[in-house]
Amino acid sequence: MIRLRSIVSIVKVINGYVYEAVSKAIDLIGGISKYVGKGDRVVVKPNLTRATNKPHICTSPEVVAAVIKLCNDAGAKEVIVAESSPIGVDTEKAFEISGIKSVATKMGARILDLRKCRFVKIPIPRGKVLREVEIAEPILNADALINVPKMKTHYGCTITCALKNMKGVISDLSKRIMHRAGIKRAIAELNTVIKPTLTIVDGIICMEGLGPVDGDPIRMDLVIAGEDPLAIDSICARVMGFNPEEIEVLRYAYELGIGAFKPHEIEVVGEELERVVRRFKPPPSDLREYFKLAGIYVKNACSGCISTLIIILNTFKEEGILDKIKEYYIVTGSINNIPKDAEGRKIVLLGNCTSKFKSLGLFIPGCPPRLGLAIPVLKMGRLVDKYEVYLEKYYT
Repeated sequence: MIRLRSIVSIVKVINGYVYEAVSKAIDLIGGISKYVGKGDRVVVKPNLTRATNKPHICTSPEVVAAVIKLCNDAGAKEVIVAESSPIGVDTEKAFEISGIKSVATKMGARILDLRKCRFVKIPIPRGKVLREVEIAEPILNADALINVPKMKTHYGCTITCALKNMKGVISDLSKRIMHRAGIKRAIAELNTVIKPTLTIVDGIICMEGLGPVDGDPIRMDLVIAGEDPLAIDSICARVMGFNPEEIEVLRYAYELGIGAFKPHEIEVVGEELERVVRRFKPPPSDLREYFKLAGIYVKNACSGCISTLIIILNTFKEEGILDKIKEYYIVTGSINNIPKDAEGRKIVLLGNCTSKFKSLGLFIPGCPPRLGLAIPVLKMGRLVDKYEVYLEKYYT
């Protein structure tokens, strides 16, 4: 397979001038008119992982505003800012609280919750774990799709950036299927049937550690842009101090021919890569450190439930109440029988796949379970009648 050399720009945000940085990053790879024409309908896809205004979790409103202005100046007929947040997160609320709705509306762009749109089934010819995926119709009908992810660590995929952000254009059903099938390979396969026209990474205030929502902020003051989402992710991984070849999602994407991956295949323009590298604290990768505290059975669990469990356990650890987990035997995933070593323990059944045994323990529903329900339930040791209060706490 012949791979064309991909160009990725890296620009520093100086003195808070975000628009200037975004504009320069795009100019370095050909200028906005290369990607947006007069009369085009443009969809801008940010990352809204949670309804929050914390700057290290969601795409910055200032970056989105800069992209909208550039599209307007290029003569776009309509600019739509569209997203479908993770299951359990209210997308419209996320738009509002993040500040993106306010800046987009002022600039004449339309906000769109993709969850409320019609979805079209698209076959994945080279899919091994995915045979088809449901993509929101406005994404397919766009003249230009501009991907605007946040640069973060991710407990399931090491990093989340350009490739992972495309998960927000598919239906909730497809999201669940991807987690059950194996999220790393599924993300790569999804990107064989959808490719943004342009990707602009918000690398201003990033996230390290337990990303994509519970990690720590790390200021980088970078904007990174390019046409090739795999090349973008490869460069972002290196900026974060990771080896791209050790990240499964990126290796799968390279095998599928999505784009450039190796250093000699990518030309970096703007800032020198070596001058902006900073080692990010990696996300936790497994549950082994917790096995001595509690019975944990995850043999047949998908990445969605495992990821949820990792966040729960780390939340308890950070709050200094991890010993409380000793009370429980936690079971998640598709099971035919309760493990024998759970006998005599307080059983927690995490996720819908365990529902047939819910009479035997503390059942926390969801696919995957909502953190805003699971965390207070485990703290109290009982179901919460009105858990909306806790959803408010953990999702805002």
